[in-house]
Amino acid sequence: FEIPELQHMKQELNVVNSELSQFNLEEWTQHTKKRDISGNVINQLRKKIQPELLTQAWCKFYEIVSTFPIINVSENKRLRSVHLCEAPGAFICALNHYLVLHHPNIKWKWLGNTLNTDYEGNSLTQMISDDRLICYTREQWLFGKDLTGDIQAYYNYCDIVGKVILDGKVQLVTSDGSINCMSNPGEQEIMVEFLHYCETLTALS
Repeated sequence: FEIPELQHMKQELNVVNSELSQFNLEEWTQHTKKRDISGNVINQLRKKIQPELLTQAWCKFYEIVSTFPIINVSENKRLRSVHLCEAPGAFICALNHYLVLHHPNIKWKWLGNTLNTDYEGNSLTQMISDDRLICYTREQWLFGKDLTGDIQAYYNYCDIVGKVILDGKVQLVTSDGSINCMSNPGEQEIMVEFLHYCETLTALS
């Protein structure tokens, strides 16, 4: 469905966005960094607490897990989580940091899914090349039937869900996938729509 008012606003926004190409990219980046009041958060976290794999995604998920009651520790002090489209692994690392500080006695088991960096058929433009966490925890990653890690392929969805539910209940599923939309940034929502559908279907399953 489409909401005409929002479509009109999107067209206006895209017109303004297209005018940014006349600016020097380096200068524009510096300008936007100085205007971003949250820009120093990562530097301060790095200095003060030195978390693993610190990224914007790490900050985003740590804020979520600290703000909302998404961790259910009542069930025998066990937590089982699945992290879809997860590379490089910031949500997992943020959750680990949170659990160590707030629930040190919990028994946590996690599984991750992402595009497989070792699969030569995967496009480098679509993958996160940082595989530091994957290298040390490879047995906890699910890449599906064809080993690509692509949950948009139905047989991979079936394979991943089948393996996860074999071990019982999952208390938490996260997903932070996206697609490189630089070729058509004005249609980012449409380009990412099917991936979000697949993430939602997999999480609910």
